[in-house]
Amino acid sequence: MNITLELKKVALAVSIALIAAPAFAQTTATTDPVGFVTQALAANADSYIYIPFKRNPDFAGATAGAVSGAGNNVITAASSSWTVDQFAVNATNFKPRYYALIRSGAKAGMFYTISSNTANTLTLDLAGDSIAAGVVAGTTFQVCAYDTLGSIFPSGTGVNGSATHSLGARQTEVFLPDQVTSGVDLAPAASYYYFTGTGQGGPGWRKAGAISTIVNDEVLYPDNYFIVRHNVATATSLTQMGTVQIGQVQLPLSTLATGENQDIAVAIPVPASLSLTQSNLFESGAFAGSSSHSLGSRKDELYVWDNSVVATSKSPDVQYYYFTGAGQGGPGWRKAGDINTIRNSEVVVAPGKTIAIRKKTLGAPSTTFWTVTPSSFYAP
Repeated sequence: MNITLELKKVALAVSIALIAAPAFAQTTATTDPVGFVTQALAANADSYIYIPFKRNPDFAGATAGAVSGAGNNVITAASSSWTVDQFAVNATNFKPRYYALIRSGAKAGMFYTISSNTANTLTLDLAGDSIAAGVVAGTTFQVCAYDTLGSIFPSGTGVNGSATHSLGARQTEVFLPDQVTSGVDLAPAASYYYFTGTGQGGPGWRKAGAISTIVNDEVLYPDNYFIVRHNVATATSLTQMGTVQIGQVQLPLSTLATGENQDIAVAIPVPASLSLTQSNLFESGAFAGSSSHSLGSRKDELYVWDNSVVATSKSPDVQYYYFTGAGQGGPGWRKAGDINTIRNSEVVVAPGKTIAIRKKTLGAPSTTFWTVTPSSFYAP
């Protein structure tokens, strides 16, 4: 595994003139660091990838008041002059294009797809969440474009292109995890490949089973990972660059069906390396601890894939659980198969590592919120 991480620090309190940055309604702003990450994608192997940066915000500002609308899902900017529906879901293929990232208050670190907008309001798809109590007058937020297959792999950069649509001849495939089906051990939701031929509309990303539709705008969500599978003996590298999300990150972890455990593919969209303790996963209340080491009585489990282990269709490389009992050294993170060693300092979040969480059912579907502020762990 070959990972290069560089963060370029910039001033944290700069003056932004409206003429220089017309998308920013405020006259001063906090500027996040920018940087890049380069990762090697091994030949004949699966590489688990997440997006550690956000795209440069199209807008940064604050709300003028409480949320409004029949669904309490409309926020009003204190100062803006947007074009109607410039951030709206694509009217042709219904793909989301932009999201609102909440930067302060109880919902800091959450993001919501923008369904539509007026000159000064955003209508959000809350996906079942509620922001009525968490977004008030003065809450700061940003509007950011989603990354897509086309933005992460422009013109197929970083993957091996496929000259035909044949399944057996696909050089590289990108798999997106299933986030909407209940249960565990879920198959990928979809498979994509970059077509280099001239037929069926010419070069571009295709979804398996739909060869005629170019899907360069397929969204890669910031709180999720994806899998790049090279089916050939040609390694590549992927360089990602953008703006670092400073401040709290907040991720909902939900079970989806009554009485059913749930596997959740998840990512913290920052380039920091975080240990189990630094992740704040258990301390935030998002992860249920286990009072016993017994496999049958364990509560939530954390799975980690490490790209230094080169293989395809591989099981998680490491499995952890949080032990709350008094024996074997007392409370702390444990690695499955080793009950006596506390693993709190082991790194589980980093470029080159991805995670999934198996939430144990509490009966009816439920949601916990994982909050972490990784800013202080960035490499200088």
